[in-house]
Amino acid sequence: MPLPRLHPGLVPLIAAAATVLLSLGFLQARPFPDEGIFVTGGWLASQGLLPYRDFFDIHSPGIFFVLGSFYRLLGSGLGLDLAGMDFLLAGRLLAVLVNAATLLAIYFLARKIFDAWTGALAVVLHAVWLPVFYGFWAVIEPFTAFFSALSVLALHRVVAEKRREPLDLLWLGLALGFTLVFKQTLLVFVAAMVLVAAAYLIAYRQTRHLVSLKTLAAVAGLATPLLLVLLPYALSNALPALMQQTLSYAVENAGLLSNPGLKAEYLAVPLLLFFFTPLGFYWAARKGLNPFDSAFWERVILFAWLLSTLPNLFPFVGCCHHLLPLSPPAAIISAGVVMKIMGNHYPRLKKVAFLALLLVLALNAFVALRLVGKDEFKGVKEVAAFLQANSTQRDRIFVVHDDPEVYFLAQRLPATKYIYYPFLSPQGFQGMQAEIKADLQAFKPWFVVDFSGTGEPLNPARNAEAEQWVLDEYDKVKTFEFESRYNDYYRYAYVYQRKG
Repeated sequence: MPLPRLHPGLVPLIAAAATVLLSLGFLQARPFPDEGIFVTGGWLASQGLLPYRDFFDIHSPGIFFVLGSFYRLLGSGLGLDLAGMDFLLAGRLLAVLVNAATLLAIYFLARKIFDAWTGALAVVLHAVWLPVFYGFWAVIEPFTAFFSALSVLALHRVVAEKRREPLDLLWLGLALGFTLVFKQTLLVFVAAMVLVAAAYLIAYRQTRHLVSLKTLAAVAGLATPLLLVLLPYALSNALPALMQQTLSYAVENAGLLSNPGLKAEYLAVPLLLFFFTPLGFYWAARKGLNPFDSAFWERVILFAWLLSTLPNLFPFVGCCHHLLPLSPPAAIISAGVVMKIMGNHYPRLKKVAFLALLLVLALNAFVALRLVGKDEFKGVKEVAAFLQANSTQRDRIFVVHDDPEVYFLAQRLPATKYIYYPFLSPQGFQGMQAEIKADLQAFKPWFVVDFSGTGEPLNPARNAEAEQWVLDEYDKVKTFEFESRYNDYYRYAYVYQRKG
């Protein structure tokens, strides 16, 4: 039976629509632990709290401002009464829409550099790995993948297509700026794109354009997202907190953050996708590279994109979702090399691309079924329901250790800026405990919740000043025991209530 005819331009549209439809199943998939941090931060931002000043986190602020604005839009703007897991599902829905936009950007870029069918195949490759790279979860990477793809599409217009009107350069700057706002480790990517643009001008002996009104448009675009983020911190004297948590913290605690054991299962997935990348370098090198040929600059852009996103893997080299920003450039390069190797077999390859699209549907559906099972937040939701039922909205709570999702599930504000315990040296841990104790004494939370994996409640033997204060001022009123989560790390939750 012959395969139906399929225009390559329809493939990205079908893939984008299929991604949106199939990802609806992921809305009910088990939560990913990092989502607790991002959704809680977004919810706190929607309540008027400022990241870093009012709650601790080491990630770039873009995700918190976007989720916070989205929650306000759904709540105040559209009149939806969001509660509990609604915030998680809304964050995932936003990630789905961003993924669909990324697929379209990948198609248009690959079509410009190669052809329509190469673009279609690149879209399929990226779509296949979205569920594997946690692309449907409410995390940072879907946004960084989108804005980096948008940046490269804008750079291609300026360099390869020679479209250098101020609006083109403004677009390039804005896309680069928003990429940086979402992930500070992609500073290397932003620098690489700027260097490619500068190298292009130098190669064409147009260095006079390095300082011009058009260049100022790009600089203005790059600065705009950064200034929008910095402005509330400057107005509230919170710039030191922003810099310390997003920059200084990572440098000071790099040894504690790193994960030296790169697991085999994390390597297997990207190796399948990046298999053709070394061949791509060989293919590009034997083209008789001519710096005055637009094809040369197209390949420079692609490989600069791929290599400059590699630092995004660190320091958590074992986290699969950090691979997502590498997928778009690798997918485009891989698709280009596949088409080149196939040579004159384009008619057959069209059928392969169509079958691959069907594989996307099957793979996404299969992974969705695998992930719908175990709910990592099940026990947390039970605790949150108890806290909500036995406190008022004005009461604050304190969650010890690493379950910040309790705050948005119970819709109770934290009594300290440390919504989770970060990786810290012994000296840093003691300093954090002193800050937490001062916050607890000031806000006097109604409940304190301690999640433990050992079956033992708050342990003063750790020399934790804030936890010792809790033991002195609070009574244990309830114990929850539930299925182990996070690789059997947590099994118990102890709820303490303020005396009197």
